[in-house]
Amino acid sequence: MQTLRRLGRRGFKGSLKHAFGLGISGIWRTGELYRRHARVNWHNRRYDTIHGVNTWRALAPGDLETDNANKGLSENYIPSPENTFHFMLSLLELELDYTDFTFVDFGAGKGKALLMAADYPFKKITGVEFASNLHQIARNNIAHYKSRQQRCFDVDVVLEDACKLILPEGQCLLFLYAPFFGPVLGKVLENIRQSLTENPRQTALCFIDDDVPDSTIEQVAATVEEWGLFTRHAVTELPPDSGALMPMAGTFWLSNWTAGVLPARSNPDFN
Repeated sequence: MQTLRRLGRRGFKGSLKHAFGLGISGIWRTGELYRRHARVNWHNRRYDTIHGVNTWRALAPGDLETDNANKGLSENYIPSPENTFHFMLSLLELELDYTDFTFVDFGAGKGKALLMAADYPFKKITGVEFASNLHQIARNNIAHYKSRQQRCFDVDVVLEDACKLILPEGQCLLFLYAPFFGPVLGKVLENIRQSLTENPRQTALCFIDDDVPDSTIEQVAATVEEWGLFTRHAVTELPPDSGALMPMAGTFWLSNWTAGVLPARSNPDFN
């Protein structure tokens, strides 16, 4: 994302001049990075063409249309990569009967995860997105999605702060593709804990991150596993994903839904 923005600022000639200033190795690294961007964009645009939707173009937090005070704590919008998404859901499908579950996507963006989830037999699919421009695109994508594999047709997305989302009362698969960080992530996790302690039920929590060197997965794991409500199912390796620029990391937790109500605790610290 940052590389593409720099290319736009410098222009083609300016980018060439900058690359040559880096020397042979710098030219090679820069060219390889642009090739990877081109490959990822081609792959994601192909998905859009096949399904009649618009999800591929990344957006920086500054491009989001919202007055929400948490805007600065959101990540870049990047479409959920297909291989990683389907790999994680195939693992979860071995443990869960999706027909009894609501799929919930935190930070739904343009709705690609909702669309891919629609190819599974979920009871319902819903997403939450706080940026009005992304929310409108996601609604349009849901309305125009075309797939012969679609198995769930009850799909929606709400315009709301994820910190204020009230979880559905039934069984849920909660999906987070690194949509935010810091206090927002901490508050979302605390709301999940509170919902499950007040209404214990079978729940899965799936977390994916594409910033492997600085991944927040272990930080999330430390918080979630402190509750005593979930058991972690670690994923040792994710398959290569042609729709992602960075190596992906992911894990999921399944609820110990017979657990009793835990005492209240302070919000986790995600600075």
